Parts: sequence; C-alpha cells; structure tokens
Amino acid sequence: MQTERPLEATRMANAPRRRATYEDLCKVPDPLVAEILDGELVTSPCPASPHALASSVLGAEIGHAFHCPPGDPKGPGG
Repeated sequence: MQTERPLEATRMANAPRRRATYEDLCKVPDPLVAEILDGELVTSPCPASPHALASSVLGAEIGHAFHCPPGDPKGPGG
C-alpha cells in the first residue's frame, strides 16, 4: 500500500532550488566545513583532532617523496 505525500511536501520537493552563494558560505557556523558543489551548499563537521593529527603525520612521512626529481630512487616507484 502506497501512502500519499502531503501536498506541501510535494510542492517543496518540486520547488526549484536556489543556487548557493558566497554569502551562504559566510553564514555557516564555525565548527563546520562548507563548500559549494554544483551550486549546492554542502557542510560537514571539522575533522576530529585524532584524524587531523594522523593526516598531518602521514603527510609529513610520505610527502617528501613526491618532491624528488623524476627517476630518484627515493621517489614514488623508486
């Protein structure tokens, strides 16, 4: 059995979406990371401290290899 959606919900689902603007980005609260993708405002929480630390350490450990000259045995694939 299929239930019908209320008329107002149907109108909202079919309403054209307004494209997000820089002003919309500025209104996002500080604890969130925000970006505009294909005209839509997308938010997500900031990475937790352990995740941020792990990312920084990993970047420091492997990042230098990607700044070696081509063919250097210390570089990727070397």
